[in-house]
Amino acid sequence: MDADELEAPGRTDASPGGARSGLAGELGELIATVYWERHKDVHFERLALIEAAVRALGDGRLDEQLKQTAESEAHKMAGSVGLFGFAHGAALARQIYELLGSDEPALPGLADRLGDLAYSLRVELERPVPGDSQGRL
Repeated sequence: MDADELEAPGRTDASPGGARSGLAGELGELIATVYWERHKDVHFERLALIEAAVRALGDGRLDEQLKQTAESEAHKMAGSVGLFGFAHGAALARQIYELLGSDEPALPGLADRLGDLAYSLRVELERPVPGDSQGRL
């Protein structure tokens, strides 16, 4: 089977270069959606740990171990959630990672900024998998 055979029904050969919804693309979206549903709990556990670190920072009780763990979890999320179509989520996680990894002393408003980023990341990840317009899961 070649790539042309993977095109979705309704494709017409009379419209080369036209907008097509390929079966390969739909299959990729479905795989990403299924994989996300199976593994999203891990990402939400990572996010909960980040949120705990942010609360601890706001309360003035963030220890180095929790800071490093939250930084590591943010790094993992920055590198993984984009694979599921959450490009904005990956950017948010990267910002969290960079702020937690800064060697600068806690800047005024840092806890608030991290809290806003973590909240935005949660909202992003609670949305349907991008591209799953069919609402299959």
